[in-house]
Amino acid sequence: MKRRSTFIPRISISNVLDGAKTAQEILSYCLKELRAESGSLFAIEENSETLCLLGAIGARENHHCGKSIRIGDGVSGFVASTKRPLLVADSCSQKGITPRQGRHPVETFMSCPVLKDSSVLGVINVAGRKTGRAFSKKDLQKLQSIAAGCATMLDRMLSYRSTCQMQECVTDGAIDAHENYESIERQLEDLRTYNAIIVQHLSDYIFVFDRHLNIIHCNKDSDFALGSGNKKDVTMKGHCVLDLPFDVDRGELKKSLEKMIVEHMSFGLKDVRLKGSDFHIANLSFSPFFSPEGNILGGLLFVEDVTKTYEMRQRLNEAERFSLIGSLTSMITHEVNNPLDGIMRLINISLGQIKDDDPTKEYLVEAQKGLQRIASLVRSLLSFSRKSISLDAEVIPLNRLVDSAISTIRNRNDVKDISFHVKLATESPNVRTNDFYQVFSNLLSNSFDAITREQGNIGIETQLDDDELHIIVEDDGCGIPKHLQSRIFKTFVTTKERGKGTGLGLAIVKKIVEKYDGQIAVKSDENIGTRMHLTFSRCKLTS
Repeated sequence: MKRRSTFIPRISISNVLDGAKTAQEILSYCLKELRAESGSLFAIEENSETLCLLGAIGARENHHCGKSIRIGDGVSGFVASTKRPLLVADSCSQKGITPRQGRHPVETFMSCPVLKDSSVLGVINVAGRKTGRAFSKKDLQKLQSIAAGCATMLDRMLSYRSTCQMQECVTDGAIDAHENYESIERQLEDLRTYNAIIVQHLSDYIFVFDRHLNIIHCNKDSDFALGSGNKKDVTMKGHCVLDLPFDVDRGELKKSLEKMIVEHMSFGLKDVRLKGSDFHIANLSFSPFFSPEGNILGGLLFVEDVTKTYEMRQRLNEAERFSLIGSLTSMITHEVNNPLDGIMRLINISLGQIKDDDPTKEYLVEAQKGLQRIASLVRSLLSFSRKSISLDAEVIPLNRLVDSAISTIRNRNDVKDISFHVKLATESPNVRTNDFYQVFSNLLSNSFDAITREQGNIGIETQLDDDELHIIVEDDGCGIPKHLQSRIFKTFVTTKERGKGTGLGLAIVKKIVEKYDGQIAVKSDENIGTRMHLTFSRCKLTS
């Protein structure tokens, strides 16, 4: 029996998975079996429209290297499209066969499709005989047998290549996706950083708190401050938003926050004072805080420092009050000065007709002094309503002025048993009579009114050093309520009962102190007493 030639070479799995090595082994076997000079192996590409050269051996080893052939083009393309083998005994005499430009024609060659279930996997080409004879039909049958034998190998190789290409695509896609993800992450991180920087540098404080009102984030450091020079050490995170240092009713704020979380309604508080500060004011804005799904997580608190705005509003209000005072004072000046002048004339006439030893004269003299002070006060009130207070020309030794002011207050003491404790410096500098009399008169009058019991004490002390004059007036009266202590120097603010105070006394004192570039400090405790400490530069007392 004649042995049938079949292609069953020993090819390792690694070589099967390597297209170039597979092609080399297949072609080497073909050339050996068919005694051919050269050969090439094309494999169908994934798009099924082109053939790709897997390998070549022989004189035309570089034939088509790195190129693809469309199905239907050339000999290999023609064989792939017809799925039928081709035998050319003499290419020079074969119709339709023309050599490539610049190449010598091959006298004899065979081309055979590699098929699996009628599908083209590739094309095997062999050319030239070492014996010089042309290929025969028998040779073509042998090539067909070899092609059939290598179909499984080529199919595995193509499947592996397709899988590798798919894996490569998947890998490339995964790499691209990962790079895109990292790029997006970097962009998001940059945005988060930018947002954090923006939020961090906002002048407002922003607090995020949960449904239990516990702070979970703040855009500022743990030092909580409103306004320059005022800091409160507050550990923000983990603390209740109700613990923030604002002068608000804790119970009412809690109710409002709980209502906000339930009803999803924002609310705000205006002109809230910072605890422990007489000057720093903030606006508080509370809003519900939602998740992307719309579930409420807690709330946001925006704290806006409005100290400067508040002060400006207060100044405008004060300017309006000054304007009102000016209008009233003009009327008072006209309505009071005329009858006052008449009364003073009558007193002067009476004094001229009364004998020196008449006890009535003493009362008339005191009445005259009182009327003079009323006239002086009206003038001061008119000056107070203007932008600046003009300096009065008359000067008097300070100690004499203090004695006069104390005498006036003593004359009011017809019911209370008030003890005056006076400690004046030996040196008595000259001061402007009208201004400093108003200072002492108002301070002593306030101390007198603050003593609501039958007995009390008022202390007056002056201290002098090389540069400054210190005036201290203190009492053991009812004291100033804490909520009013920051406002006692404002016009129309009074601690006295309705109808018993104008709210101008301390405002006048403050204005006079500021006129001399002085300072005034207050220390007061309810039911204990009040201490006023005034400081003046000596060089400005009469300047």
